This record gives sequence, structure tokens and C-alpha cells, in this order.
Amino acid sequence: MSVMNIINKISEGERLFIINGVDLNIRSDGRSCDDHRMVMIEQNVIETCSGSAHARSGNTDVLVGIKLELEEIVNSNDGDDDDKHQAQNGTKGRVQVFADISAIASPAFEGRKGEDITCQIEALFSEFLPDFIDLEKLIIVPNRSYFVLHIDIVILECSSLSSLIDITSIAIKTALNDVRIPKINILSIDQNEFTVSEDEFESIPLDASRVPLVTSYTKIGSKFVVDATWEEEQASVGTISVAFVPPDQIILMKKIRHGSISTDSLPLLFERATKFGLELSRKFEAKIHQCKTLKTSGRITFSIN
Repeated sequence: MSVMNIINKISEGERLFIINGVDLNIRSDGRSCDDHRMVMIEQNVIETCSGSAHARSGNTDVLVGIKLELEEIVNSNDGDDDDKHQAQNGTKGRVQVFADISAIASPAFEGRKGEDITCQIEALFSEFLPDFIDLEKLIIVPNRSYFVLHIDIVILECSSLSSLIDITSIAIKTALNDVRIPKINILSIDQNEFTVSEDEFESIPLDASRVPLVTSYTKIGSKFVVDATWEEEQASVGTISVAFVPPDQIILMKKIRHGSISTDSLPLLFERATKFGLELSRKFEAKIHQCKTLKTSGRITFSIN
């Protein structure tokens, strides 16, 4: 079930108003096509998690909690497919992404109506996150046991799918920067025996510097806009999400919504996504560095523009 089937569409007059405004580089809320709304991020908001973050922009609100869970490798010829996967995964840890949308996010998401969105979120981030996290740091006893990095996403409010993906990306990377891996003292490799230090000062931070940030570009008329509102999404012909790694590497371009987008517009989108992604990454890293330097878990707001 698509978002379009869940929520009533805008009128034809509203659609034309939005398209004509975008053609003039003037959106209904006063922003230009390249303007992103202010972003607010908080770290360490859930004490029971290994890392957590809260991110909000406009009417999109996302909470991310990350937990480390011990998992043992089962070596058995009679094991199921999951056991075989674990046995093959003996030299690194694992990442698992789960998303849930609160019914208070919108009346349209009551019951099971939000599953389409959560499935898209899980599939998108599961596709590239394991390749940009140092999973070898999650090994406890080589070929015996490791940590599973559970990334739980709770969508508290959702204004549009494109905005949701962008803010979820920021929340995930903020939470990953908050994760600390406890020190492991191995007692016996053969018996898979070890102790986990409870001393916070002995733990090491998880390196999340290579984790991409995702930005979505929604095509309205002949132009792409960033950080689209719900009304703008209904007037659009499609959305492409781009995962960017500084300084100039785009590792994923994925169409996430209905409609068709001509390939003729992709080279220009590629150039624009590189420029915007670099600016977003630069400002994000500066704010995270500021948060770590000041050793504060309070709210930090920043403008991407």
C-alpha cells in the first residue's frame, strides 16, 4: 500500500500552484529549491541504549536507539540457513535495522497502514550501512562470538517520505557517533569464555565517520527540490534518494516513490547531490565535533543552507 493510497491527494489547483512556484524558485513556505529546513539533533537521549539520538526538522521527528547484543556462532552441519550465515560471519559483527512508526505520527498510519514506509526505511539503510561500519570492531572472540548492532528507528512524526529518509539518516549517524564498544577480556578462545568490562572509560567509540548521509531530491515540474513537504510530494513526479560519502563519492541512488524521472536529468542531479552532500557532511561533522568537545548531550540546531 502506497502513501498515495493512504492519504487524500491535493487538488489540481494546489498542484499547479506548487509547480509554478517551483519553476520560479519560490516554494509555498518561502524557501528556494535548494533550501533545507533547520535541523535539530540530540545525542544520548536514551540511557538504556549503547547509543541514541533524536532528530527533528519541520514536522518530521525521529528517535533512534542502538543496542549491542551478544551473538554466538553456531557451527553445525544440521543448522538452518541463519546458523550457516552466522558461521560464515565469524570475522566480523552484524548490523540489523528495524523501523516502527507511531500511530500518533499521523492518523493515516494507524494499525498496519504504516508498514509500507517502515519497510522502505529498513530496506534502504540495510542496503549500505554494513559496508560503512567497521564490523571487525564488533568481534568478541574470533570465529566464536560477536556483537550485533541493533539500530531501532521510531518515527514519531512524518511530514513526507523524502524528509523522513533525510532526517532518519542524520539520526542514525548521530546515534552511531554516540556508541561505545565495551572492552572485552578473553579468557579462553576454545571455550568462548570472556568478560565484559563495565568501566565506561575503558570502552572505545565506534567509528562512524564513513557512514553516508542520505539526501532526497523530489522532482516537481522540471526542477528538483530538497526537503519536500507533504504537499510538494503530492505535486511531484518522483523522488530519488542519494547516499553521499565525502569528498565526492555517491554510493547509492534509489528511486523511492511513484512516477517516472527521465534519465536526462540525472547528470545534473549527480552534480547537485555532490555539492549539497559535501556541504551537509561538513556542517554535520562540525556539529558532532562541537558536541564531543563540549561533552554535552543537549540540543544542537544547525542550518544546512
